[in-house]
Amino acid sequence: MRALATICITTARLLVRLQVTALVRVLTLVSRNARPATHWQAERSRDAVIVSSIYCADQNGCLLRSTSAALLCLVRYQRWPAWLVGVQERAPFAAHAWIEADATPVGEAKLISQFRPLIEVSAGP
Repeated sequence: MRALATICITTARLLVRLQVTALVRVLTLVSRNARPATHWQAERSRDAVIVSSIYCADQNGCLLRSTSAALLCLVRYQRWPAWLVGVQERAPFAAHAWIEADATPVGEAKLISQFRPLIEVSAGP
């Protein structure tokens, strides 16, 4: 799974350089026919990405980590976790990207409840 994770990380590195609207369009397109991922599938994908990339393991690598994990989940399991980007509701300003499965954030140590989702790409049509 590590080789597959590396391929997904490399792909995600290219995608996260796009403008946000283009990134969302691409993720929406690739997730269109997928079924929702289970928490276990999403967590395994996220863990594989973290093990495969020091940058994805870093707290500041949330956009690359979440995008890579979602892509890996799609490639490995043909399932898509919800991919979200949100902002912190209180000062100071902070943004964060994460994945969710079964309506639960996957592997988030942060107080995710402090973030208000602004963008979500979910499985299905």
